[in-house]
Amino acid sequence: MKPMRWLPLVVAAALLAGAAIAPAATSKKKRKPAARPATGASHVPDSVTPVYPPATAEDVVAAERAFARHADALGTRDAFLTWLAPTSVIFRPGPVNGPKAMAATPVSPALLAWMPERVVLSSSNDLALSVGPWAWHQVANKPAVAWGTFVSMWKRMPDGSWKVALDGGVSHPRPAADSVEVFASKLAPAPSTGRGPLARRQTLWQTDVAFAKFAGDSGVAGALHRYASSDHRRLREGVAPIVGREPAHGAAELADERGTFMSLAQFISASGDLGYTYGTFVRTRGAEVDSSYYVHVWQRGSDKPWELLLDMLLPQPKTTK
Repeated sequence: MKPMRWLPLVVAAALLAGAAIAPAATSKKKRKPAARPATGASHVPDSVTPVYPPATAEDVVAAERAFARHADALGTRDAFLTWLAPTSVIFRPGPVNGPKAMAATPVSPALLAWMPERVVLSSSNDLALSVGPWAWHQVANKPAVAWGTFVSMWKRMPDGSWKVALDGGVSHPRPAADSVEVFASKLAPAPSTGRGPLARRQTLWQTDVAFAKFAGDSGVAGALHRYASSDHRRLREGVAPIVGREPAHGAAELADERGTFMSLAQFISASGDLGYTYGTFVRTRGAEVDSSYYVHVWQRGSDKPWELLLDMLLPQPKTTK
């Protein structure tokens, strides 16, 4: 049995409730974003920014660790059913509703173990990124047989608790170290622009569209060089994570890589400084064409435009005729 973070299933695109579903964002031409409220939020004026209780990045680290301990004590399936938000998305390899997919997953003696390594919290205390290594044990208390890196987006619930809104990951060779040092940080509040939540979400989508166009015109390497943050993380199946703008930009496999991104959904913090998008990516490298699902995590500093904090590609299974 393969790790649940990348176990292939029949793709059922179940998008999160409240998502701003935009027209396809491709590298061929731009489309004007739809200026409409998100599903379930039409009664909230765009000028109103929700206020959340105080939080620290260490709170998210604690939630991630509690999630992992739950899996160790009571099983991976039970842990995911407990910690996934009702409208969460997990990738298998495409986006499916998390609770529904996990409810249909048989109970297994296997164990998925993981730990956070990098955590970033929005200044509004409602959205956070968590990234770190995972290890798959076919039977608990037995040596791991597979390794990789996970990506989780945590969101604040109405009762103040944290739940996982998005979860995915890639597999790669065993890392050199079995333990990691956690680096957790909280974004500094950005100056007010006078824009409401929906308008801020639109700027995120527009940035994702601009990245897609740049990747189509000039290649993925060039797009990363232009948009990636200094501590950017690049996740690809079968390859250890590449950290940093220049290493990602200089990766040999990106030299002639171009493609078309199609955005499916975007989510943004109330403060407008942390957000994520996901969709499909059709890559062309010479005569070779293949399709993947992508996840982009974006951050925005107090005096900077949107920067790509993380990008992950999850290959779609190849079909045979």
